[in-house]
Amino acid sequence: MTVDRVAGVALVVIGLVAVWESRAFPLGTLHRPGPAYMPLLLALLLIVFGIAVFAMGGGARRLLEVGWPEWRHAAAIFAACAFAAFGLDRLGYRLTMAV
Repeated sequence: MTVDRVAGVALVVIGLVAVWESRAFPLGTLHRPGPAYMPLLLALLLIVFGIAVFAMGGGARRLLEVGWPEWRHAAAIFAACAFAAFGLDRLGYRLTMAV
């Protein structure tokens, strides 16, 4: 599996989740679009582009060949985002952003 194919699959999965979640809202029509119209359109475009990335990704490097020397930075950013997500409700905006 190449890195481009993994990225294409990830884009398709995100698009499918967005399509699944947008079914809770009315779609509407072309002249009077509902709240699900634009998210559904963008999700379908994401799926199409994900399939295109997957189809053209045969020449990329293999996933196991790619090193990731910056994993500590990525983990720190993820931890900060997780703290912000959980801290906003419990600590409030100002205190969470100050920390």
